[in-house]
Amino acid sequence: MSAAPQPTAKITVGEVLAEITALERDGRLEDAESLAERAVAASPGHPHILHLSGIVAYRRGNIPRAIERIEKSLVLAPEVAIYPRNACEIYRGAGRLDDALAMALRAVELAPEERAAHFNLALIRYERHELDAGIEAADRANALVRAARVRHDVRLVAVGGHARRSAGAGAAAGDEPRVGLARVAGRCRRGVPGAVGAGLAGDPQRAARRRLARLAAAARAARQRRG
Repeated sequence: MSAAPQPTAKITVGEVLAEITALERDGRLEDAESLAERAVAASPGHPHILHLSGIVAYRRGNIPRAIERIEKSLVLAPEVAIYPRNACEIYRGAGRLDDALAMALRAVELAPEERAAHFNLALIRYERHELDAGIEAADRANALVRAARVRHDVRLVAVGGHARRSAGAGAAAGDEPRVGLARVAGRCRRGVPGAVGAGLAGDPQRAARRRLARLAAAARAARQRRG
């Protein structure tokens, strides 16, 4: 008597998207593209799959396919803020600065507190030689970065204070939390790398913040020369 066939495990859309993302981040773009294309063939109307396949196509240098997929995802899910944010970068790479600006403005409209959206808008304004608007967007992005760092530092200090309070009585029990709190305070003063997440369009971490500062300084200098 033969054994009953084992049921085939179902793979969720989320698992497929996570695998494509992992492959793309690891630089395994050919594998990411292969899986993304199979996913699109299986679910041609899924906005997240279309969007991610567009990102992979962009990374592979297939700009027409990237734009086609990104635009489809925008039609299917027009309220998802990361879609126009990444579309902005893809249009910018294709030299379509008018479309890139429209997407940057849409991303800021959908997510006004998103640092990366203002960062992209600053870059587009600068490339279009719209210096005053570029300064404004860059300043807003930098302000959001500083606010995020303050919130992050406050959380770290709160964690350190909790560790100190929960140490209990006794000198031996109290020493280690003080060391931990000192480390937390040191990290607060230095700033913690990686506190801001990344995406295709790039988020203003250290290098991006420096780039924004240079952009704003150059734009202000040019404005002063004009005046």
